[in-house]
Amino acid sequence: MKRLWTAWLMWALLPACGDGPVEAANDSEETDNDAGDGKIEDAGAETDTGEPTLLEIAGTYTTEWGQTITVSESEWTDESEWGTFNFAIASYNNEKKYLVAQDGEDDTWNRFEWTFSSETLYYCQTVFGEEEEADADVAENLADADDLGAGCGGYPWSSLTPAE
Repeated sequence: MKRLWTAWLMWALLPACGDGPVEAANDSEETDNDAGDGKIEDAGAETDTGEPTLLEIAGTYTTEWGQTITVSESEWTDESEWGTFNFAIASYNNEKKYLVAQDGEDDTWNRFEWTFSSETLYYCQTVFGEEEEADADVAENLADADDLGAGCGGYPWSSLTPAE
């Protein structure tokens, strides 16, 4: 019951991108790992310059909702008064600014998109609870990065402030 209440509270209070799970088509667009795409199995891969392709938003942040978000190349963790939620990152693309991760509790697939505005980092969870990874790993971004006030499925994007 607590998990259901927490999920409802997050859905109602946090900027959710969409009115529910997104039924998105997978356009099977090929991506180039050297262009910012990271897969867990080749997270140590190098770019043309010899540098590893790392997730550009890796770090620990706080949100205006009192959450602590910790992001690494392999995990997205959300800690708040509502509980701790862990997502195992399966892939990410720095160029297109998104990552796809599997919920550690129910094994469903989710998509998080991010953008920068005036050096502030924002995120939007655009896909929730998909049964298949491919349904979360769609070719196009689903949120409107030009509308931080309502471009996350009608809600504002969440700002991420680096934790001190």
